[in-house]
Amino acid sequence: VSEGQEAVKRNPAHGFPYSNLALAYRGLGRFDDARATAERAIALKVETVPTRLLLYQLALVAGDQGGADKHLQRPRDNPHEFQTLGARAQVAAWSGRVSEARKLYEEAARLAERRNLPHAATGYLVSATLMEMAYGNRDNARSGARRILTRKPGHEHRLTAALALAVSGSDAEAETISAELT
Repeated sequence: VSEGQEAVKRNPAHGFPYSNLALAYRGLGRFDDARATAERAIALKVETVPTRLLLYQLALVAGDQGGADKHLQRPRDNPHEFQTLGARAQVAAWSGRVSEARKLYEEAARLAERRNLPHAATGYLVSATLMEMAYGNRDNARSGARRILTRKPGHEHRLTAALALAVSGSDAEAETISAELT
């Protein structure tokens, strides 16, 4: 938060310091501060897609479906639509709507691929795999991990795949990945 506040102070005319600060507040559970920071960015006309997606998620957590829908309307049908789908997938997963979340993560990954953003696409597959782990769906987590590995992922995504494999009972595969990364 202190770094985000400093970034806003140094560059108050750019949207990403506000997005980052708002996300930091959300991470601390300071939802009112997160909302106020994101709304300030919108008022200053420096909003980012992550700012709108954060407001969408905060509105849903507060039970405000109308407010949530308002924030999704702007990014729809643009190059960042995959991010909107990813945010919707997170909310569906958080709400226990696993089947819906799976579909949304898949669609987000597909749209990111279409935009030639393979790392972002893999990130949505990673999120889906983490969701499967969280809900105890070991077979789906294992399948997701193996799918991630076929995409030639970076270090962080490979670590997540190793974790999913270990949690799902594929210890030898997880250890091989860990040893390679070490």
